Amino acid sequence: MNKISTVLIKGEEDELTCIGYKRDTFKSIFSHIISILLAGVPYLIGYWKPNWSIKWFRSKCPLFLADTVILEEIATGQIISEYNFLPTKKKLTDFCPST
Repeated sequence: MNKISTVLIKGEEDELTCIGYKRDTFKSIFSHIISILLAGVPYLIGYWKPNWSIKWFRSKCPLFLADTVILEEIATGQIISEYNFLPTKKKLTDFCPST
């Protein structure tokens, strides 16, 4: 399954949507050029609204490929948090050895 997003805490009052994003080279270059031409204003807006910055510099992708995820509350549409993942050289089997 290549899901771009999933619902966490299903059926509860505080359901969350988890959406995956991955760095996109073209969007990054384009966004940096626009930001420089606009005297850095988009960088300032991105500082105040990190979810906007993520959408400018990254593209949605399946969760297992994501280097950043956003947790959004379904009821209010409010962004709860963003998480950035660091690459690792360890394999999943290093963390969960078979018995």
